[in-house]
Amino acid sequence: MPGLPLQLRKDVRDGYEGSDTPVQKSFKKLSEVVGYPVSCEPEWQMLWQELESIYTDKTTFVPTIARVIETWCHALVLRLEDDKHEDWTEAFLEKLEAVRMLKILIHVANEPRPKTTWSLTKPAFMIILPNKSAFHAASSGSGFQTDFENLFDDSKPSVSSTKVEESFSRDDEWSNIESVADSRSVQIRTVEEPDVPDILPSLHTLPRPDLLFTATTPYLMQISYNGANGVTIFGSHEPSLRLLSEYLQRWIKIDPQDVRKIPYLRIKLHESIFGMGLYHDRLTLEPFDHHQRNSVINVALIQSFIEGVLGYQPVSEHGGSGTREFKRTKPFRP
Repeated sequence: MPGLPLQLRKDVRDGYEGSDTPVQKSFKKLSEVVGYPVSCEPEWQMLWQELESIYTDKTTFVPTIARVIETWCHALVLRLEDDKHEDWTEAFLEKLEAVRMLKILIHVANEPRPKTTWSLTKPAFMIILPNKSAFHAASSGSGFQTDFENLFDDSKPSVSSTKVEESFSRDDEWSNIESVADSRSVQIRTVEEPDVPDILPSLHTLPRPDLLFTATTPYLMQISYNGANGVTIFGSHEPSLRLLSEYLQRWIKIDPQDVRKIPYLRIKLHESIFGMGLYHDRLTLEPFDHHQRNSVINVALIQSFIEGVLGYQPVSEHGGSGTREFKRTKPFRP
């Protein structure tokens, strides 16, 4: 790994290769279940080249991939230990009988979520990571179970996802990988979504607050009306708060009765007490000073902006009539 940044080399050593790491323990558990050794040696330098633009906080890169692999192992163990999948397990063991090893390969492609498929050329399992956006490893278990369900379905020919196949062609080791994940090319039978419990994300896979909450939905906002003391808007999505703040500051009037030519309100974004000083999670509107204490803030205008411009939806009121909450489940484009 000579071309890998020092931080990532350290993370691979301490968070992936160590015998007491969660991912290595998951390999051990899976090996005990299948009766064969488990091998997974990610090409870290290649993965970093593909995913560097997504991981602005590089300290989460190795832990996230390790967590995906750990989740994959956990999902496979659940399936193998479930008597309902006895036929599938027999097909699985037949695939391994020739090589007497469970090999896992890691690659990157234009997929909406982490997926898994079976390589006929190795033979080996393939975990495919999305290359366009960050992903949450903890929620991948159900998706992997869906992929497993169709993995050995010989009743229909499996075909390669075009983009994945093109990327594999750059290296003989990755060539001719076949995928059942591309529903545009093959009709996959509909199966009931497996009831697989998610795994809590590892602490080390979570980026700092300014990155985490900008990318994590739902975005939440809360308006708290404090009467003469003003209004406080709390938010998890800083860009939403910032746009609201800038809009209000642009259009706030100057108090004509005050010779200082000051605005009616102080409008201020506040740094969060969490993170590294880069993240704002609160916006306050309050009288500029005691001379403007009788200024009335029309909360309906703020609420209209949150719903009509930002696209948030109201949720049930709680905490009294002075508190309203809103959320947006569709992410904004970066």
